[in-house]
Amino acid sequence: MIARLCCSVLLSLLGLLTVATPTAAEWVLWETSGMEKPGEPDRWSPTDGFPTSGDCRSQMDRLVALGKQDPAAKRFKDNVVSNVVFFKLEDGRVLTKMYLCYPLPLDPRGPTGR
Repeated sequence: MIARLCCSVLLSLLGLLTVATPTAAEWVLWETSGMEKPGEPDRWSPTDGFPTSGDCRSQMDRLVALGKQDPAAKRFKDNVVSNVVFFKLEDGRVLTKMYLCYPLPLDPRGPTGR
């Protein structure tokens, strides 16, 4: 009787885990940021996964809008170009942040995923 009850509880919990697990990500939002350094490759990193392209682009748009409000970004007249935000630091250097939405298994770091 106790074994049957434990088994029943365990199966119920496993069922809850299955329902609570988010859907698999089909799209990945990638971000790179850096200073102006000619010849240096971009260092991309995944920020989040999304089930659809639209969900990924919505998050990218939110991040670009947030970046646009940053005081360092406001030092530029046109601080956003599509998916790139430009920040002018107080010492005059320029920082860029760029976002891309790629479907799996594409990776902006190339075939080795460096």
